[in-house]
Amino acid sequence: LFFRFLLFAYLHFFFLHFLLYYFNHFIFLSFYLLFFFFFLMIRRPPRSTLSSSSAASDVYKRQVRGQLLTMTMSNEDKYGVAWQPDDEAKSCPLCEAEFGVFTRKHHCRFCGQVICADCSKNKAEHPKTNADETICKKCEPEHESICRAMTEAAAAAEGEEEASAKRIEQLTELFGKIDADGSKELEVAELKAVFGEHCSEFIGALDSDANKMISLEEWVTGIMEETKPLSEDDFNSDWVVRMNECIANRAEGARAEEAAAEEEPAAKPMSYKEFIATLADDIEPEEAQERYKEYKSKLPVEEEPVVPDKDM
Repeated sequence: LFFRFLLFAYLHFFFLHFLLYYFNHFIFLSFYLLFFFFFLMIRRPPRSTLSSSSAASDVYKRQVRGQLLTMTMSNEDKYGVAWQPDDEAKSCPLCEAEFGVFTRKHHCRFCGQVICADCSKNKAEHPKTNADETICKKCEPEHESICRAMTEAAAAAEGEEEASAKRIEQLTELFGKIDADGSKELEVAELKAVFGEHCSEFIGALDSDANKMISLEEWVTGIMEETKPLSEDDFNSDWVVRMNECIANRAEGARAEEAAAEEEPAAKPMSYKEFIATLADDIEPEEAQERYKEYKSKLPVEEEPVVPDKDM
């Protein structure tokens, strides 16, 4: 723009003296107007050539990115208060001035109400944006208490998010312990082994797709919805601790069954007569003998008792 101004001044000075010297005033005026319109028609260089350097391009990109983030972020997320819709406000709630062409609508960044320009002239630091934002006359005397409440609300929301993430982690761990076969789905047999007769309650409450199996998503979503009103202590005592006890009881029961199976004495081999009695009546003797030989081959080999030598 500066170079265009220098060019215009130089050419204007040249034409002014040249035309005044050789032509009359009418011709001078005509040439002067033509030159002026020609100068206005000179195109401005495109923006891309003005910001061709990498530094300018990076600054432009950051500005565009910031604008996009501001556009996509809702006012409630940005300022922590719900904004009153413009259509609901017919007049300023503070001075009762009716909104119109000359009385524009503005939003207080601390309470979200629609107010006029006269009632929102001042600004104050906002705890959410850490910048000076528009504040109405009603919120200005209570600025400190409003900021304190916003900070406490933000801390409480952050604490709820952390608690929710912790619950999801605990439920995921419990799901893995119940999922004995690692199929990522809890079957009726797995639930019955842990919860016994109460497994039908879990199926009815958590099986959203009615396939008689509970996925990890169904497990977490259903229990999170069910335990939403519970405190952390109640959730741990009523759900986590009790489920871990049920899982531990299942493990103890499995170990007891294994121990009982190991202590159970081996069945006494059947004699040929006893084995024949278990077969069908119309079986041929040769086939019966072959089956008995096969049966005997599968039995464990009995070690012969060691007889002490008499000379020893």
